[in-house]
Amino acid sequence: MLLITGNMKKTFFLASAIALLPLATMAAKHSHHTKVHHRPGQTAAVTKGAVITFKDGATADLKKVKKDSRITKVFQFKNTGDKPLFIDNVRCFCSCVNLTWDVEPVLPGGKGHVYVTFDAHGITGDFFKEINILSNAVKPEFEKYTTIIISGTVEAESYNAPDLAGK
Repeated sequence: MLLITGNMKKTFFLASAIALLPLATMAAKHSHHTKVHHRPGQTAAVTKGAVITFKDGATADLKKVKKDSRITKVFQFKNTGDKPLFIDNVRCFCSCVNLTWDVEPVLPGGKGHVYVTFDAHGITGDFFKEINILSNAVKPEFEKYTTIIISGTVEAESYNAPDLAGK
């Protein structure tokens, strides 16, 4: 009867991990996934694939928005990659945001748009909304979406107090 102790389990696990390390290294070298290389403050350098590059950046400060009004921000982008860009879905988890986008593929060098309409009905104060774009665009490792952001402040209605001095 073979008795396995805790130290034997650790030794077996360590030996297995060391034995499999060359296979993992070889798989990484032969991987055909698109890679994104960038440093903070720099744009991503892409080896291949579709790339979304926003004309005016991925963040829009709508500043002051009047209560109960609607405002639309158009995010214009260019496919700066070398493959066609397909946008499958655009979503925001707030009913105050309405989204539309160009559904046709954007060829390399081509331009597209995401239209974000913020409805300030019944809202006051600061807002910050993340909009997720699900597409085949190259993204940094572990990122599922390309994200754009709208923010601003919904102004409260001004209250005009009655003139009680003239009573």
